[in-house]
Amino acid sequence: MTKKLIIPDYLGTTSAGEFTLHEDAVTQVFALLAMRGSGKSNWAAVMMEIFASRGDQFVTLDPPGAHHGIRARADKDGMPAGPSGLQVLLVGGEHGDIPLDPNGGKELAQLVMETKISCVIDLKQVRLRDRRTFICAFAEELYARNKTPLHLFLEEADELIPQQIDDKDEMPIRRILRSIIKGGRSSGLGATIITQRPEMVDKTSLYQIDNLIAMSVWGKKPIKAITDWFDSNDDADAHLKEIRASLPKLQPGSAWFVSPKWLKTTVQVQARQRVTFHAGRTPKRGEQVVNVKYEIAQVADLFKAKMQERGLQQQQERDTLADLRTQVTLLTDELASTRAAARPSMSTGEINNLVDAATTPLKDTIDALLEDGRSIIARTELIGDIVQGMHEKAGRGWKAADDKKALLLLPSLSDRRDVPRIATPINDIHNAAHSTVRKHMPNGSADAGDVKLPSGAVRILQVLAQWQGKWITGGQLRAQAGLKKSGTYDEYLRRLKAVQFIEQSGNQFRATAAGVQFLGADIPRAPRTTREVLDLWEPKIPTGARKILRILVDRPREYSPNELAEAAGFSGNSGTFGEYTRRLVSAGLVVKHGSALAANRETLFL
Repeated sequence: MTKKLIIPDYLGTTSAGEFTLHEDAVTQVFALLAMRGSGKSNWAAVMMEIFASRGDQFVTLDPPGAHHGIRARADKDGMPAGPSGLQVLLVGGEHGDIPLDPNGGKELAQLVMETKISCVIDLKQVRLRDRRTFICAFAEELYARNKTPLHLFLEEADELIPQQIDDKDEMPIRRILRSIIKGGRSSGLGATIITQRPEMVDKTSLYQIDNLIAMSVWGKKPIKAITDWFDSNDDADAHLKEIRASLPKLQPGSAWFVSPKWLKTTVQVQARQRVTFHAGRTPKRGEQVVNVKYEIAQVADLFKAKMQERGLQQQQERDTLADLRTQVTLLTDELASTRAAARPSMSTGEINNLVDAATTPLKDTIDALLEDGRSIIARTELIGDIVQGMHEKAGRGWKAADDKKALLLLPSLSDRRDVPRIATPINDIHNAAHSTVRKHMPNGSADAGDVKLPSGAVRILQVLAQWQGKWITGGQLRAQAGLKKSGTYDEYLRRLKAVQFIEQSGNQFRATAAGVQFLGADIPRAPRTTREVLDLWEPKIPTGARKILRILVDRPREYSPNELAEAAGFSGNSGTFGEYTRRLVSAGLVVKHGSALAANRETLFL
């Protein structure tokens, strides 16, 4: 077992001597605000080192992937020199003890609370949408269930709890993290907001901070964000003038530690140097980082028990799936018999009523059975993929027993929210029932010819039909059909679904075979080139949005919002610019990577 690294139990030094991190800090709320290069990451790492050495539990949400170095000791040059011995679980990333399952946030939170182990969650290689899914589930479970002291570090907090929401999917993350910052103490939760852009952090969250660690910042907006915090903390006002004047001049590592209510102190502190490896630092010229083999003691019995439990579940799932397939076969045969029972002498309405009455209960039953089947298949495949991935890592120096750790992140069988939906043939079976009967009608007529649709509904159907059965989002559909989200638009969708001309899955839509047949030859040709896509979209979006799109298409690369706004002739904080970019993202023409914007190469055939 590697000898545990000796961690100095103080944050840094003041004019009076060493400044110790108070033993109750784990449940306090801090804001660590600094510009790049000011020593912000070192400050955060020193706090983590002290928590880990004391046995105080913490979790770091790490979008930049900069904190896995806590598991390696640093030599005099700051390079990794061997394991640190600190008991911190690494989740995800290249150095993870266990992989990160985007749908396993709730389960990981349960593991953290059950084992009382600290962990660093590397989110650098996780897609933005998966990152949001994971963080929401993880934070919600902690907030609802945690009962013991635990500190949550929020790296790059301006991305996790932004002041301005550019995408509605960002709302749930900001809401739950704001709740933890505001009321997490009742659940034993403390937090540290870490950012180099304080002006972009959610002000509601920032003003709830009791303890400020302000390092070197410059520029009107960042300094204003810090001074605004003083306005919300009257007890700290006495030092505001001195602190505001010194902020641009502070040396790297130096910070004002302001705790007006908890410690009732305001002091300038020079942080000590971290003793663990700084994985997020800028590499020096010619420097090569040697990969250190990390070690960590795990709760082996817990892994073994969960492994056995999953094995039993797998067998039960296989048996259940076999039974479901048998039931589906029987129900499908019964459905075929019902179709055959229809008589050509009956009227169209009578036949349709007969088919609907006979197939509706069967359709509902089969839907329920297939939902269970999809859940079982998806979870069985997930178990295999994760365990296989751990075996592959074992071949690169890992102990084979470590692959048991992967099972800790598997979603619970009882929670199906994260199971991917698989298209089912139920609607096709139902349509086939009608089609079979209609073949026996006089002259082969069908009641689709009697359907009367408003012009707006026809436009919706034409848009979906031209994409040849592919799914498109509601935003894309409304934009191409020239409709706004309204009660009228919803009524058009209801009518089209009622006659089974379109299908919907969440916010995705596509035309059915019956819908395409109803249009006949009145189907626009789907675009196949960039020019054709632009010809389709440009008449349907505002002039300003067209200008933004042209810039992204003509010079395809990633742009920051300010850079793109300037190129298009807008102010970076313009509400109009923000609305145009939101429309383009909603229409699938533009994609976001973090805060950066770029043309959607797939949609635009770039």
